[in-house]
Amino acid sequence: MRHEVGQRSPRNLLIWIQSDRGFNGHNQIIVRAHALDGASMCVRTETHRKDLPVTYATPKPGTYRVDPSASWVDFTTTHLFGLGKVTGRMMIDAGEISVAESPASSTIAIVASTSSFDTGNSIRDKAVKSKRFLDAIQHPVISFSSSELKQDGGHWLLAGELTVLGQSAPLDVRIGEVASDSASFSAKAAGAVDRYTLGVTKAKGMAGRRLEFTVAIQAHGEADGAARVRRSSSANPSQQEESAR
Repeated sequence: MRHEVGQRSPRNLLIWIQSDRGFNGHNQIIVRAHALDGASMCVRTETHRKDLPVTYATPKPGTYRVDPSASWVDFTTTHLFGLGKVTGRMMIDAGEISVAESPASSTIAIVASTSSFDTGNSIRDKAVKSKRFLDAIQHPVISFSSSELKQDGGHWLLAGELTVLGQSAPLDVRIGEVASDSASFSAKAAGAVDRYTLGVTKAKGMAGRRLEFTVAIQAHGEADGAARVRRSSSANPSQQEESAR
């Protein structure tokens, strides 16, 4: 949902006030000022968080493997000094989730494929995967490993470290939904990343500094997950390659 109002200020500026709903449900008020001669520009964004709906069905204790064909990270950011919105997806390659008898003792470690970065713009995607930004050849994966799971205002908050380009930074992920059955479960979570804290600092202003993201994960108990992978690989090996892309 988006609403924009534009008006000229007494100082010959064109001012835009935009109400927008962020990719993960957060409400944003964006104030943009642009000189009519194109000489200057400023951007201010206020975000009012709207958390994911909370639905928890705790999985049975045990070890679960992430299903890469049904797990991904959707993200949104800005470019052109905040004037444009960019959305995209990265695929999760692998992961292990340990669900403990006490949920707070549970852990998760996941790995996403750097080369799967996809915004639907081939020129942009190639640039982001180059040495200038994510350097997909030298750093083919982006990883997250949890260190603590705690309750925060009625939500479960997963704290851990995100590693990009071999550099790690703290990251909190708010879990919004967990659905489970006897052998598997799915989960959704949301958070935000400041790329500067991870050493990705090129194109300041032209490329957004912060990315909001939503993670969707499908995981299966070890025995069930191994059987699914074997069936999928033997049935159609090329299908997994296409999903990863």
